[in-house]
Amino acid sequence: MMLQWLKREIVLVLGGFTCVTLGMTYPLVLHLGDALPNDLGDPLLNAWILAWDVEQLQDGLGGLWQTPIFHPYSDTLAYSEHLLGIAVLVAPVHWAFENLVLTYNVAFLLSYVLSGCGMYLLVRSLTGHQWAAGLAGLAFAFCPYRVAQIAHLQVLMGGWMPVALWGLHRYHVGGGRGALAVFAASFLLQGLSNGYYLFFFALPVVIVGIYSLFGAHRSRRRMVWDFGVTALSMLAVLAPIARIYYQVRLEQGFVRSIEEVVSYSADLASYFHVDPALFVWGDLLPRGGPEGQLFAGMTLMLLAVAALLTIASKNLAGCGDKLQEQRAGVSLSTLVLIYSAVAVLAVLLSLGPEPKAWGSQLLPFGPYQLAMWIVPGLDGLRVPARMAMVVYLSLSVLGGVAVAVWFPRFSKRTRTVLGVTVAGLLLVEGYRGPIPLWSLPRERSFDTLIYDRLADSPPGAVLELPLWARHHNLDTNHTLQFQYRTLEHGHPIVNGFSGYRVPLVEFLRHGAVWDERLTGDLLRGLRSIGVRYLIVHEQSLNGDRNLARDIVNAIRAQADQLEDIVTIGPTHLFQIRDVDWPYVPPDKSISRFVPVPLDEVTATASHANPLLDLAFDDNLETRWSTGRPQSGDEWLTLHFDHPRSIAKLRLELTERSWADFPRVLRIESSVDGREFDRILYEDVGLTGMVSSIPQHQGSAVLDLVLPSTRSRAIRLRQLGSSEPWYWSIDELTLWESGE
Repeated sequence: MMLQWLKREIVLVLGGFTCVTLGMTYPLVLHLGDALPNDLGDPLLNAWILAWDVEQLQDGLGGLWQTPIFHPYSDTLAYSEHLLGIAVLVAPVHWAFENLVLTYNVAFLLSYVLSGCGMYLLVRSLTGHQWAAGLAGLAFAFCPYRVAQIAHLQVLMGGWMPVALWGLHRYHVGGGRGALAVFAASFLLQGLSNGYYLFFFALPVVIVGIYSLFGAHRSRRRMVWDFGVTALSMLAVLAPIARIYYQVRLEQGFVRSIEEVVSYSADLASYFHVDPALFVWGDLLPRGGPEGQLFAGMTLMLLAVAALLTIASKNLAGCGDKLQEQRAGVSLSTLVLIYSAVAVLAVLLSLGPEPKAWGSQLLPFGPYQLAMWIVPGLDGLRVPARMAMVVYLSLSVLGGVAVAVWFPRFSKRTRTVLGVTVAGLLLVEGYRGPIPLWSLPRERSFDTLIYDRLADSPPGAVLELPLWARHHNLDTNHTLQFQYRTLEHGHPIVNGFSGYRVPLVEFLRHGAVWDERLTGDLLRGLRSIGVRYLIVHEQSLNGDRNLARDIVNAIRAQADQLEDIVTIGPTHLFQIRDVDWPYVPPDKSISRFVPVPLDEVTATASHANPLLDLAFDDNLETRWSTGRPQSGDEWLTLHFDHPRSIAKLRLELTERSWADFPRVLRIESSVDGREFDRILYEDVGLTGMVSSIPQHQGSAVLDLVLPSTRSRAIRLRQLGSSEPWYWSIDELTLWESGE
């Protein structure tokens, strides 16, 4: 009988939260296979990642990290959230229907259902009260914050948190190691769904774990052993993933600056700011900026206050506490203390390194700053404000406790009326009206035919145009559509979208690169890094159709470098031929070279002589620059104290100087320091820039190995012209032959 009742409750809870989810997200249920919620930005990116993950799951995960974007960089899945914890849940859907939109939408709906059911499970276990569990589940699954984060599937997928806490609480009351296994599995699924929660969810886990360790009536030694084995087991699962992210962090410098982290931190006022789309509060409360719309809802906050009153009132606090402690291993008043502490600490941490309230800084630095110094990897997270989900987790438990304490004081009929009323208030506060839907753009026949042709072409990377400024909406939409198409044609692309800036992509967006006079050198540089195809979508350039035609004509003019040209309507596919080209890839083996001491070199230049020292100060924050556009008569001469066999020269340009690369660079040597009669090197700088940038962290490093000849001086001449770009050098280094 008990088992039958339990099955009935499970069906009712699961069905109830599913029905409410479909209603709150209406009309998504009518377009599960053909439209994405909110927009075609992050939802399309996450849909693409899920499709990639699921395909890799089917193939054994061997190539998981090598996604077909950001060529020639490696481990590019680690440039974003990997979403593996979500992918394993929806893999059967994708395998059955092979529809990435449907797969994403199932995951999107599941995030609500899981949050509601997970919180129901936790509060039902802690209080034994169905109304408390149901209302807490509604509060957590449909809090107003979810409207602000509707485009971020990984943020919405917080439902494993209450399930993990349920396992931890069950272990506390003697649930055995099976309960601890549920905790571990849920914690891992949560962390593998959202990297932020891997860090942020540790807060309630540590607090509840400490309480269990010192508050349980069982062997503390055994508990320490169990916790230690569980922690090591979870670390063993996470270690391979952490290793990839750490490796990418070292190679690409993916660390958030303190300024960036501060800008994405909450202000205490953020907890009273809302998304303007909210049906009730959108026009009543201030509109917060991105990641700053953290209002929990008035109903939930009042319930949390009511929970605090259980401590203030001895009669209420003691009501049923002994029975409660026998069932859940923790009294209601203790639950209030635990989850109040979690909520307060989570709010404080969400304020980031420099806590503020209504724009005024509260402390010189906050606990989040200390955590950034202590916790490995935390400085790779950009948005402390997402700690708010832990705040709502805590408030939902407190709200459930309030209902469990106060509702029994009323008659059954009154409890029903109150329950329905509170449920309605929670849902109305979290409702935004009909959810906006976006269908993928209709396939243009000419683009489809081009991609079909590409799918049947030999292996090779692709660069697709247009490339726009990174924060322009059109850039995001075009880039994500190009990214989406990789699942069809199977070629890696240079393009890509993530939360980090990728140096090569940023360089290729620059207008200086697309000077028609440099097209041949650009093609050679692209081919040197494995790019075999260029696709130009003229129609996607909108107001820049003249630019598109100029680019197309400039590429066509390089007939000697083109293997094939396919034009279908306004879309062009160019195949670059393998050609011999003079640029020598960077020689990283400098052990046979000896650095030339800078104090034994005298430098002069055609322009800005007072700034020359800045090119030799071993500081990439400074640079030498001509201070005027390149016109072909610029030079820089290096005189030595005695004849030297200069074997290698390095020019280093940081991102601010990328457009100031030498259009034509010639290096000449002089035996007597007066007549420069031998040419050691001559080439266009663009070719080397394209090859160099992917190999270095945010810099272009041109390593030029020179013919060995004894010289009293060498001269660098800039022979090209470019309006309006200067010639700049951030750092110049010389080596001589060690033989």
